[in-house]
Amino acid sequence: MILRLACLIALVGMHAAVAQRDTSLTRLGLQADVAAGYNVHSAGFRLLDPRFPSCCATFTSGNGIGPAIGAAVTYDLGAFIAGEPVRIGARLSWTDLSASLVEDEFTSFVIQGNTVSDGVSRHTVAASYAVLGIEPFVSARPLSSLPLRVRIGGMIGLPMSATFSQQEELIEPSDAGVTFVDGARTRNIYSGDLPNTSVQMLATLAVSWPMATTGGLEVSPQLSVLYGLTDLTSRLSWSAASIQFGASVRYGIRRQNPTPPPPPPPPPP
Repeated sequence: MILRLACLIALVGMHAAVAQRDTSLTRLGLQADVAAGYNVHSAGFRLLDPRFPSCCATFTSGNGIGPAIGAAVTYDLGAFIAGEPVRIGARLSWTDLSASLVEDEFTSFVIQGNTVSDGVSRHTVAASYAVLGIEPFVSARPLSSLPLRVRIGGMIGLPMSATFSQQEELIEPSDAGVTFVDGARTRNIYSGDLPNTSVQMLATLAVSWPMATTGGLEVSPQLSVLYGLTDLTSRLSWSAASIQFGASVRYGIRRQNPTPPPPPPPPPP
């Protein structure tokens, strides 16, 4: 491990000494990105809150789809890896981490005519959850053989939208005349604000492939992964991760050309 780190430091130093930059650009850049994410939730709870009864044994997992947008300011360091500058930055983002947790469970309290029989009920908790994220990061091109830039960071996410809907639905038997003991095929229906939400800490990793670079403008398809290090609520085991695919655009800020000096005055007559 120490040997690998030493080799990496030596490589950075070598490229810092020999690599050339576009001198018409400053080290500052502006970046924007948009993506669609596949969200995966991992859970281990039975009740959202004692106010919302549920007959589910345990909610364990769920998934969903959500968009994400972001804007960043970047700064190129003096070091280079694989001919590309090492870059640091700060990103502001809005990320939809919504998902539905679904669990099917056998039940013996199903009324069919005048008899009690077995059935299958489906428990669902649909969470609408979005965060406003602040993300410091560092990015670099790790391999000269691949035109890929890797970004690693950490995000602090403030919950901006956190609501839920919950229900238990009888899905087997499918006959409309078969019900729970209360005469309905759906019960334990609740909705509202998700209780006890907490600030999110997420690890982030993104890989981009610059496809077009001209005049300081760089367009890249991008694959990102967000991994939640904390729970969505302070009282439940419930975390979120997201795999996102989208595109980013970065604009390198150009230097201001100095104003040429005025022409010398004409010679005296």
